[in-house]
Amino acid sequence: MKTLVVSLYESYPPVCGAAMVTYNISKYLKGNTFLLQLTTRAGDLGDPESFSLVNVKIRFDHGLGKVINVFAKFPGILARIKKINPEVLILEGAAWVFYYALLLRAARLMKIRARIVYHSHNVEYLLRKQKNGALVSLVTKWSEAWLLNNAHLVTAVSTTDARHFEDLYGARCIIIPNGVDTDKFAGIPESLVGRVKEKYRLCGRTALFMGLTDFGPNREALDFLIDHVFPRVVHRCPDARLVVIGGDLKTAKPWLINPGILPHEDVPPFVRACDICLAPIFSGSGTRLKILEYMAAGKAVISTAKGAEGIDVEPGRDIVIAESRDDFVRDICLLLNDPVLARGTGHEAMMAVRQKYSWRDIASKLEDVSSGLVCGDGMASFSRRER
Repeated sequence: MKTLVVSLYESYPPVCGAAMVTYNISKYLKGNTFLLQLTTRAGDLGDPESFSLVNVKIRFDHGLGKVINVFAKFPGILARIKKINPEVLILEGAAWVFYYALLLRAARLMKIRARIVYHSHNVEYLLRKQKNGALVSLVTKWSEAWLLNNAHLVTAVSTTDARHFEDLYGARCIIIPNGVDTDKFAGIPESLVGRVKEKYRLCGRTALFMGLTDFGPNREALDFLIDHVFPRVVHRCPDARLVVIGGDLKTAKPWLINPGILPHEDVPPFVRACDICLAPIFSGSGTRLKILEYMAAGKAVISTAKGAEGIDVEPGRDIVIAESRDDFVRDICLLLNDPVLARGTGHEAMMAVRQKYSWRDIASKLEDVSSGLVCGDGMASFSRRER
């Protein structure tokens, strides 16, 4: 089966959560797979091991400039879709759905006959409602409704998101959860972990937060950790260090280690090099890839209930749930002071994620339902009528 994955953001090489989703779906889909992405990078981006990469160069601006630049690339994107002529076209849902709704309309006008799968990463309207104005939220809701009711197949990352889609738009979805490349986190030699510690000057007892630092829910989490939690942690545990990767922070603290954005090959040993991992997420939707990657590395995770939303874990065994400043201070100090407890919790987490969230298994499920669309067997209840 020939599949084209369309990403209106840079997915290879992956440097953020959304990119990791798209990259791993593309990597583990079998058959003849293409990934078309918008990218700002010049020159050769490398040769992915299991799919063909199609780069559309773009300059990303902010506001109206971004909208104009993306729309200006539509003719080139559509021409490439026509040339590749895929049987299945997967629209990756980490961009504003307004673009995808219009791209799908244009594809219909051009008589592109591929089966359309909208692989959502979250409920975009709820995310925009939290961080944007009324106009952006309204346009997003209209676009998401049109897209969900015109794609042949819609996926949701969790039962929570699927319920939101049904309540908001009357759209039926299948669950394709976010996952983690468990192979990449397995069997990392201690010598490599040691080199990463030395390279990034990791010292003391370390608590990791990972995620793009300019993303709203992550920014909120970092403000919470830096301003309210870690000063109190350091008062109790003077050698404790907060480690933040995913961007440069303007804040400088003696207990803060901030290497910025890491090469994606350094991320697994870096996570393994830290003692515990944190996810104080209070807003947003979808499932948090950072938590799955923490778990795959065998790390004890402290998260809010919102952060762990949509992930099948048992609090107190696979993950530690905390909500308030005092909860986080207490649990961080407890795990840093008790490495045996931290290792035990991390081991349970690793076993859980290997059983439920391997990208290899998740991509196989997506491939099965996509093949059903093409072959017309077993997917009648999910496919949309031809328009």
